Amino acid sequence: MVNERQPFVLRCAVMYSIQSYLYRNERGKAQVVSSLLPKQNEDVRRNSTGQLLCLGMFSSDSLSNWLAAVALSHAILDTSSHKEMLLKVLLAININAPPVTLMDQLLASLKQETRFQTRLGYLMLLSHWLANCPAAVAQFLASNQAPVSFLVSLASAMDSHDESYKVIQGVSCFLLGLCLLFNNNQVDNYSEAKLREILIRRVGVETLTDCLETVSRQEVYTNAAKKPQLKYREASEVVFDFEYTRLYKALESSILKAVSAEGPSKRDTIEEHESIVSQYKQLIKEQDDQVHALRKELHQLRTSHSQTQERCKELDEHVQQLRDQNAVLRAADGDEAVRQQLLQLQAENETLRRENASRQTQEQQTDSTHDSAEQVEALLQRVAQLEQDLAAARAQVDEKPTSNEAAEEEVKRLQQENRRLANDLDTIKKEQDDLLVLLSDQDGKIKALKSRLKELGQEVKDEDDELDLDSEAEEEAS
Repeated sequence: MVNERQPFVLRCAVMYSIQSYLYRNERGKAQVVSSLLPKQNEDVRRNSTGQLLCLGMFSSDSLSNWLAAVALSHAILDTSSHKEMLLKVLLAININAPPVTLMDQLLASLKQETRFQTRLGYLMLLSHWLANCPAAVAQFLASNQAPVSFLVSLASAMDSHDESYKVIQGVSCFLLGLCLLFNNNQVDNYSEAKLREILIRRVGVETLTDCLETVSRQEVYTNAAKKPQLKYREASEVVFDFEYTRLYKALESSILKAVSAEGPSKRDTIEEHESIVSQYKQLIKEQDDQVHALRKELHQLRTSHSQTQERCKELDEHVQQLRDQNAVLRAADGDEAVRQQLLQLQAENETLRRENASRQTQEQQTDSTHDSAEQVEALLQRVAQLEQDLAAARAQVDEKPTSNEAAEEEVKRLQQENRRLANDLDTIKKEQDDLLVLLSDQDGKIKALKSRLKELGQEVKDEDDELDLDSEAEEEAS
């Protein structure tokens, strides 16, 4: 990142990686700041992260100065303890001279530097360092480099059409406002009241306001405030850092109120700022909890949705299989099933017709059976008469044992005729019994067939109805 021989895009990518690593990483920030402090048993042949940042911050390459200063500002961002630790950092600029603090070296380099990018990087680092850190403000004001006079001279310079110089003026006024806003009155010459008087008298409230508003109207400021990534085509386009624009936007109005006569006191401003920061932290915590809960719920919904999709897919496949099977069965059976059913119904209808015809034949046989019964009655009467005649003949034989041959022949003839009639009678009785049994069976079948015909929708007339019709016809005829 601080090696000017590396490609510009690569250096910007490394810078963004450092910013991402230090974002909300208190442990990482502490390690970077600790690497600037002297340690026992330290390997002097190996440069630490802090030493590399210092080398880049005070090198001859302006882009390296800007990148190193911004990287170090991210290491102390929103952390007062790290800012106070940075106050203890000492740099050995010259072997024959005593070490100086990092802040004094920054102020000395700022006074000597004329390059825009280097100056802006130093001023942004100092702004992050002094914000919300009264101890850093006290050391800044007590420095032997006379930083207040230098910054006042930059802010009160004559109007210039150079946009870069206007940016330096606005950032210098912002740094002076931070000294007023977070002043703990430990430096007598630059107490809160005296510093306000200096600003009003030597800079002027209107000039200071114009300088601060000029910065926020710059296009480079607006572009930097949109995104933290360093998306530039060349090194000269690198001006503002994203986190610096957030700090500038948060404290600009408070500085203007502090400079004005009716502005709030430093303590009220600090308390108000701390209250706002606390509210934002609480809001961020609540939003983090909500995001966590929503992510958990989203995971559950995604799991349930996935299971539901799998189940729907299985059901779709099963339905498709059933449809295919149904289509196959329809193609295989189709008209054949209908034809078989029709043939079956036709066979049943034909059977019923035959049974109906048989029933009519049996009814006719039943009528003939009634006639046979009458013949049987006549035969029985005839047998009885013959038996009487036979008994009379026997009586006559007994009375006349010496009857003639004609009478004996007549008796034999009558006995043969009697045996023949008895055999005929037995045969007729057997036939009558068989006919009665057959008639009973046929009556049952006739009833079943009538019921079946009615179920099939055929019109069937009952015998009782026919008898009633016949009787009505006979009455009408009479």
